[in-house]
Amino acid sequence: MYKTNPDRNAIIYEQWEKGNTVSEIHLRTGIPRSTVGYYVRKFNKYAKDGRPVVLPQKREAGKSNVLVSATKKWFAFDTIIDMLKSGEVEKLYYLLSVIKLIKELGDQILFTQEENKAFFEALLTKS
Repeated sequence: MYKTNPDRNAIIYEQWEKGNTVSEIHLRTGIPRSTVGYYVRKFNKYAKDGRPVVLPQKREAGKSNVLVSATKKWFAFDTIIDMLKSGEVEKLYYLLSVIKLIKELGDQILFTQEENKAFFEALLTKS
């Protein structure tokens, strides 16, 4: 018997809830297409039957992650206000354009939690 991976399943479920296809989820997360397909079929069957999808230990952001995220947003907003006050509107326009681009490409550029964990484990074993 194999051990379930609740974080991976939660990632697939979140993507499925957004309406992404099996191929899109596979490309965005790097999770094998066969695994994504299995869970998407399972979620679709549950939805068709009217049953709720219950994920064991559904992934939730920890308090420290929320604090870091809030702090980053506060500093970014503070920077925007300073740029508006100083009249650097053109520079602000380009800054916001870059932020928007990074946000839109984030799913393809940033590591998923599984990739991040594997990356750091590989670094630790190399050392």
